[in-house]
Amino acid sequence: MPKKRAKKGGGLDKKWVLLLGRVLIAVLFLATGWQKLSGLAAAAETLKKTNVPLASEWLAGVLGVIAVVAGLAILVGWYTRASAIVMAVYFALVTWFVHLAPAWKMTAGDGRSAEIMNVLLGLALLGSMLLLTVTGPGRISRDKR
Repeated sequence: MPKKRAKKGGGLDKKWVLLLGRVLIAVLFLATGWQKLSGLAAAAETLKKTNVPLASEWLAGVLGVIAVVAGLAILVGWYTRASAIVMAVYFALVTWFVHLAPAWKMTAGDGRSAEIMNVLLGLALLGSMLLLTVTGPGRISRDKR
């Protein structure tokens, strides 16, 4: 009788793990994108406070649309790698301009530690986009890769 080989990954099926990961990432992108689109003035004000170049309601709208479109694409696994690259650039820029640059100007009591945590979160999201770029969406996807 041939030996049954153990599944790699501790018994987890890669296609389901990639699907779950895509769903969780998409929830974040859809929520933050919708938040920007439904409150353009507030989003623009946040961009202005952090000295983002070209901060405006127009830019806030563009960022919201990018997050929603990329979130939907990642959710269904359609142009996943391209969407992940776009969002990697998005997170690199947001992490730099919205969190890291302002954190350098803060003192310890001004919420600097919270901004540093946001920087770390941004880097983790950037890392997840790089991983998704390499792994692809998995077999349960529109791309089926």
